[in-house]
Amino acid sequence: MIGIINRLDDYSGYKLVKEEKKINLKIYSFKEEGQRLVSIKFDVQRAKIPMFNLLSMIYETDLYDLWFPFTKRSYDYTQLGKASKIAFQEMFMPFPLANRECIMYGKGANRIYHNGTVLVTAQSLSL
Repeated sequence: MIGIINRLDDYSGYKLVKEEKKINLKIYSFKEEGQRLVSIKFDVQRAKIPMFNLLSMIYETDLYDLWFPFTKRSYDYTQLGKASKIAFQEMFMPFPLANRECIMYGKGANRIYHNGTVLVTAQSLSL
């Protein structure tokens, strides 16, 4: 987690994929060569975003099947700490594809009072 936090201000290798000038939002993506991991970075400067609502939506993984299209089932697998959990999600795929299941480990760090950032990471797990 410390390594990720140290890279928050480093944009080298990231590609700008979306920019909304009206709300001063930029979305970047980064895919390391030879890795399946994709990093997505949202950069919002001085926007009036209700952080409690946004973070609640990310945190409530057990409600994803009610909120997101193509999510068939979702539930919390286990709560590891105040800001970390393991969650299950099953995505509906149309014929001829089979549904996809994902177990992910997510954790967060509140750095609002330190440098104005919030860090949320999620990683799929193999069981």
